[in-house]
Amino acid sequence: MNIIIPTLGGNNNFKIPRYLIKINNKYIIQNIIQNLKFRGTFIFIISFNDKKKFKADKILRKIKPNCKIIVTKKKTKGILQTLLLAKTYINNKKLIVSNCDHFINLDKKKFLIIKKNNKNFGCIFTYLPKTKNHCFLKYNGKRVEFAAERKKVSDVAAAGVYYVKNGSYFKKCIRKVIKNKITYNKMYYISSVYNEMIRNQKKIIHTKLKSMVPLGSPFELRKFIKDKNLKKTDFSNLF
Repeated sequence: MNIIIPTLGGNNNFKIPRYLIKINNKYIIQNIIQNLKFRGTFIFIISFNDKKKFKADKILRKIKPNCKIIVTKKKTKGILQTLLLAKTYINNKKLIVSNCDHFINLDKKKFLIIKKNNKNFGCIFTYLPKTKNHCFLKYNGKRVEFAAERKKVSDVAAAGVYYVKNGSYFKKCIRKVIKNKITYNKMYYISSVYNEMIRNQKKIIHTKLKSMVPLGSPFELRKFIKDKNLKKTDFSNLF
């Protein structure tokens, strides 16, 4: 299995890359790696600036010694173009894609059951957000019928962790979405790939994470600091 974590894009209002922010003496990216502790190859996509200025590649290799790191100077129009920078690793193996800027707690036993069921082609991990700025899922039972960007078709939203049992087919759908210029606010979103798979009769299910806290913006991080009663002085250099 391949596990790809892109770090490009997102909110740039921090003084350091958001995935390298430390909370309780651990990088945010460490929590994600620990929660995706499956047999497989970790692939990180980072910017040249993060490598040069913050030594992100060395930090990632220290956390995950056998990982693969793709360094780029390119600016992409969303996660789909970013993922194609790692196209070599999007092959016939099973694939997980995760955001780089959240705290997650994934039920590994539940995921292994999902992965072993050959009827499930893919899975979108979810949570119940308190705001509307998310990708919401229309569903029937456990089966996803449609993923809607910034449109509240239900209370269930994508949590930024995605699974598909065949990376090559996933890549084929990425290319079709880009070819057809299916965007939201001129950006390519992963929801469009899942909608393409659903149109092709692939069974996509959803399952809730044990917990998920988004940390991609200063507002989200400040709220997390307040909710957890963390010392504000530990984060004063970030804003």
